[in-house]
Amino acid sequence: AADMSGFSGPKPAEIRGALGVDRNMTSEVVPTASQVGGFASMDKQNTGYSGTPMWKLALEREKEREKQTLGASVRTVKIPEGFLEVDKAMAAQLPAKGQWYFSEKRQVFWNAVDEKFYVYDPATGTHKELYEAVDYELG
Repeated sequence: AADMSGFSGPKPAEIRGALGVDRNMTSEVVPTASQVGGFASMDKQNTGYSGTPMWKLALEREKEREKQTLGASVRTVKIPEGFLEVDKAMAAQLPAKGQWYFSEKRQVFWNAVDEKFYVYDPATGTHKELYEAVDYELG
């Protein structure tokens, strides 16, 4: 064996004895802390975290933010005069995106999300955007 007199420190048998391992064990392998039973849960790197993946937390945060901004935009929109919220039967025939209102007098739909007016086109069976008339000067 090589002369290691310049090195100091515990001998392998002393390490095993300190860890509570059988002193008669001939192997030079030292068990890890978890193998000996000295492993504590607070030794884990992610102590204090739920174990939920970070991408999932970020996605939940983004959905919550969208919900808040959507709720804020719907609340701040002023519903045009004469428009009432559509009932469930009528809403089933409308496009899913949006909060719909209907004017009985004008026979026009209004979407609170995009703030546009729509009319029902019986020829195609769909709702088409109603554009405001624009006057042009000639001459």
